[in-house]
Amino acid sequence: VSPWLTFDACQGAWKFPPGLMQFLKDAGYSAPTTLQAYLWPALTDGRDTVAIAKSGAGKTLSYLLPGFIKVARAAGNGSNSCGPRMLVMVP
Repeated sequence: VSPWLTFDACQGAWKFPPGLMQFLKDAGYSAPTTLQAYLWPALTDGRDTVAIAKSGAGKTLSYLLPGFIKVARAAGNGSNSCGPRMLVMVP
C-alpha cells in the first residue's frame, strides 16, 4: 500500500471527501501523521491492521476516520444489514 503523505493524496474516489481534508487543514494540521499516511490507505482498502505507537501519533483518527466514512457511505447507499460495521479496540 502506498502511503497518502498529503491531505490532497487523501481525497478522491473511495478516499475521503475534500471538505473533510480542508477541515483538518483549517484546524492547523499540515499533513497526515506517518501512522495515518500508512493506515488510511490500508483501512479504506478493507484490510485489517494493528498499530502500536506513542501518544500523539494519530492512532485515534487513523482508525476512526476511515470507519466513519465507511459507515456513512453504507447508510447513504441504503444498506440495512445488521451487525457491527466497525470494531476499534483500545486499552
